Amino acid sequence: MTRSRRRLHHAAIGAEALEGLRGIAVPVVVIALVGGGGLGRLIGFGIAGIVVATISAYATWTTTWWGVDETGIRLRTGVFTERMVSVPFDRVQAIDTVRGPVQRLLGAVELHVQTAGGGAKGEIVLKAVAPAVAEELREVVRERGTPVAVAEEAASGAPAWRLGPGRLLVAALTSGSLGVLVPIVAGASQVLDDVLGAEDAQRLLPDTPREWLVAVAAVLAVAWVLSVLGTLVAFARFTVTRDGDRLRIARGIVERRESSIPIARVAAIRIVESPLREPLGLAQVRIESAGYAKEPATAQALLPLVRRTEVDAVVRALLPELVDGGAALAAPPRRALRRYVVPPVVAGAVVPLVLVALAGAPGLAALALPLAGAAHGVAAFRTAGWRLSGGRVVLRRRGLQRTTLVADAGRLPEAFTRTSPLQRRAGLSTLGLAVSSGRRVAVGHLEVATADDLLARLTRAAT
Repeated sequence: MTRSRRRLHHAAIGAEALEGLRGIAVPVVVIALVGGGGLGRLIGFGIAGIVVATISAYATWTTTWWGVDETGIRLRTGVFTERMVSVPFDRVQAIDTVRGPVQRLLGAVELHVQTAGGGAKGEIVLKAVAPAVAEELREVVRERGTPVAVAEEAASGAPAWRLGPGRLLVAALTSGSLGVLVPIVAGASQVLDDVLGAEDAQRLLPDTPREWLVAVAAVLAVAWVLSVLGTLVAFARFTVTRDGDRLRIARGIVERRESSIPIARVAAIRIVESPLREPLGLAQVRIESAGYAKEPATAQALLPLVRRTEVDAVVRALLPELVDGGAALAAPPRRALRRYVVPPVVAGAVVPLVLVALAGAPGLAALALPLAGAAHGVAAFRTAGWRLSGGRVVLRRRGLQRTTLVADAGRLPEAFTRTSPLQRRAGLSTLGLAVSSGRRVAVGHLEVATADDLLARLTRAAT
C-alpha cells in the first residue's frame, strides 16, 4: 500500500446519499404536509431530496481521499472546508468493518479505525473500500502497528458464544431502552404544531388525569415497540469468538458489524442486571475498552443476554484474564444501612408534596413513593460489596440497575476515595474506580480504614 492518496469505493456515494436522506426525511415530510398539495407535493419533495443528497454525496466523494504513510493512516474530507485526520499506528485500538445495505449490494465494506480518543464512531471512517483494499490495510496495521485487532474471520475451533433466536427475542422484550421517549414526544409535538397549527394541536392535548394516563401509556407502548425492534436489528446473528489474543464480535442484520478487540485493551467487564432482567436471573455483560468508550451500549456488549449463573463459565472460556473467582463480596458495615435508605426516602417524600400542590387529591397516590424509596435503599445496601484478590478487584452497586464491575487491579487508571462531611462524622468513606473507558463505579459508606486499605493495595498493584 504505497499510494499516498486513494479514493473511496464508488459505493461510498450511495452510502453517503442514503445517510443524507435519513437526515432530511422528517423535515421533507413536515414541509410537504404543512404546505399542502397532498401526495404529489410529497413525491416532488422526495425526488428533490434524493437529487440533493446524491449531488452532495458525489461532491463529498470527489473531495475525499485517504492513504497510509510510514507513521499512520490519513483521511482528508471536506467540500468547502478541508479536514485532515491522521492516526499514528501506535494509537490504533482496533479496525472494525460494517457492511450496510449499499456496501453489501456493491461488494464493499466500511472500515472504522478505533482509537482511545475516538468518538461515537471510529476516529477515521472509510465509507466504502473494496475487500481487497481492506485486507491490504489490515496487513499494514499488523506489520507497522502495535498489537492491534482487525476484524476478520475467526479461526475454526476457537471458543465461541452465540445469541440464539429465543434469547434474542427475550433480550428484545426486556431491553428497556426507553431513551427514545423524549425524541418521540418532542418530534410529535413539533409535527402537530407545524401541521395543525398551535391552537388545534393544543386542543388535542389530554384534559383529564385519565386521558393523560392513556396518553402516557400509549407513548410508553410505542417506545417499547421501538426498543424491541432496535434490539432485534442490532443483536441479530450475534456471535463472539476468542481467537488467540483477541475477541471477535459480529452482529446486526441491516448493518453487519464485525469488531475485533485485543485482549490487552480490555481493562474490565461490567455485568449489568436491569430491573426487567434481574428477577428472571438474566444479565448483560459489557466490555470496558478505551477504543469503545463513546460507542453505544450495543457496541460494548460482550454477551447481550446470558443467565447470571452462566456468566462465570462463559467469561472463563472467552476472557479468562478477567474471571471472577465467585467468592462472597465484603459488605458495608451494618450502621451504613440508614445512609442508603434516607436519601431515596427523602426524595420520595418531596414528590407527593409537589403533586398534591399541583393536582390535589390525585397526587395522594404518590404517598407510596417513600416506601418504594426505603425498599430501594435496603436493596442497594444489600447489593453493595467489594472484593480484591488474585489481582482482580470487584465492585458491586445498585442504582436503577445492579452493576458488577470486574477489573484487573494492575491496569486501573484511577482509584479514589471520597468522604463527605457527614460520612467523616460517621467514620465512613466511598471507594471508587475508573476504568480505561472513562467510566467510574463507586461503592459508598465503607469503613474509612477499609477504604484507605483498599486504595493503598490498589495503588501498589498499579505500580
